[in-house]
Amino acid sequence: MAGVAVAAIPDDIAETHKGIVQLFSSTDDQRSVRESGQAIAALDESTKARHLEMQQSIKELTGVTNRMLDELNDRKSNLLDPTTKRELLAQKSRAEDNIRRMQEDNASLQNQVGALSNKATDLTTSEQQIKQREINEVKRAKHTISLYANISSIKWDYSSPNVKGWITAGAASTGRMRAFEMERGSHSDFQVVNHLWNLMDSV
Repeated sequence: MAGVAVAAIPDDIAETHKGIVQLFSSTDDQRSVRESGQAIAALDESTKARHLEMQQSIKELTGVTNRMLDELNDRKSNLLDPTTKRELLAQKSRAEDNIRRMQEDNASLQNQVGALSNKATDLTTSEQQIKQREINEVKRAKHTISLYANISSIKWDYSSPNVKGWITAGAASTGRMRAFEMERGSHSDFQVVNHLWNLMDSV
């Protein structure tokens, strides 16, 4: 779109301006004449500036409109271009493949999480069973040792975390006593019992 030229002041308006100036020049009020001339000149400059501003705005709007039309035409051309259509279809196919792979990976991860959860449950159950077995074994060992204590006069030191106590020789003996201490967990039940029997034989 072509730019709008600045409108020139018509000859009749210019003549009227001159007539007004001459009319006021023939009076004695020179100040009024000068002020009127200045006002007319200011109006003329304001009109020219406004025309220039409008011309610039029209140019800018014309440029924006032309660019938008060019972009629209380019998009239309691209949509009508078979190569562009093939590229868009290929991009769509790749995106669908990526989504499908991501869904498969997600399903596989969910299966792995489920398997790990089941394994954790099994391990927890096994741990509880082992703890219960240990409790039962400790009770059985304590019962066995208590029987030995009744027979062999073993005095236990229950304040110690280890297997600790004294073995006395009995009423008919000279009153000898032998201390013993074994770290708990470092010896099997058989080793503990065997060691106590050996101590009883040596008292």
